[in-house]
Amino acid sequence: MTYLLLVLLVMSVQSAFFGPSKYGVLPEMFRDRDLPAVNGTVQMTTFLAIVFGQAFCGFGKQMLEGAGYGLWLMSLFCVAVAVLGTLTSFLLRPTEVVDPDLPFKASALAVDGRTWRMVRDDGA
Repeated sequence: MTYLLLVLLVMSVQSAFFGPSKYGVLPEMFRDRDLPAVNGTVQMTTFLAIVFGQAFCGFGKQMLEGAGYGLWLMSLFCVAVAVLGTLTSFLLRPTEVVDPDLPFKASALAVDGRTWRMVRDDGA
């Protein structure tokens, strides 16, 4: 069980770091008029992959549990899917750097005061 949780942690960290970049690269890969449809498709397939992945692994673990290696095999399957995803990412065409001289601003990592006020005043 420890290895499964470790794999889950590593895959979650991978998703947290690299998940947002898929939305950042879309404007560079598609025309403005196509962006809403592409963004919706990316969101939909991501959601479906999460739902079907959890359902499949839960079902597969339950079916293989009698053999004594269901948890191990489903963990291996999750890692194999992650490796396959990494390998297929190399098939993406490289994008051009739009502004290579743009300086990094540390303030981009923080939430500005206007946004905090909007959240506070929302009352939700």
